[in-house]
Amino acid sequence: MVTGTVALLCVGAGTTTLFVVNHLTEPQHSTARPVALPTADPTETPADAPTGPATKPSENNVVHNGDVKRFMMGAPAGARKWPNVKTVEALTVTTATADLAGLGMGVPGDLGEEDLLEIGFTDGYVRRWIDKHDTYVTVRIYRFDHAGGGVEFANNKVGGAESDVWGSARRNIKDDPNAASFVQPRTKNGRQEALVVGGFSDIAILVTTRQRPPAAATVAKSVFGDEHKKL
Repeated sequence: MVTGTVALLCVGAGTTTLFVVNHLTEPQHSTARPVALPTADPTETPADAPTGPATKPSENNVVHNGDVKRFMMGAPAGARKWPNVKTVEALTVTTATADLAGLGMGVPGDLGEEDLLEIGFTDGYVRRWIDKHDTYVTVRIYRFDHAGGGVEFANNKVGGAESDVWGSARRNIKDDPNAASFVQPRTKNGRQEALVVGGFSDIAILVTTRQRPPAAATVAKSVFGDEHKKL
């Protein structure tokens, strides 16, 4: 059924080229590629203007087996630990549910756990650091039990995140037209929070940053791209 759907979409688009949707910049099918860590923060461009959802078909036949930690990028050179917070953490359905609720992208408790299990959540991982520019970074990956599950989850959360908390989605992620970034309209303690959501096959990626404006989502987008390459 998945193969037939991809083929139909390709014919309708007048091309036989398959596009890799996800999350978020790039992947090759090998899970053992070295990952490039964030360097300079990219600048915003006119292409960052909000647009409608992407319509390109996705190639969702990759499955990431083994320890989920293998698919998590490392912290960049010069990074330091968050104070009084776990730097790395394996995510269960309970902790992932609480994490999503804290982001304003899900409901807490048993109902939230049921929602995640129904769409095939299996496990996840989170890594945090403070970069050399004093930006607080959190990278989360959620793994699902079927090819395409991470993309489906991410697309659903992009729609659900458009609210007073996160503002409007921007489809401005290089090489991943279905990923989206958000910047909270308000600052807290002099910092502004950004979010990038996307996925590649069975894994969803969520990157959040807290940095001083007006950098907006530049760091989050760069980190998202590096994690996407890791997949």
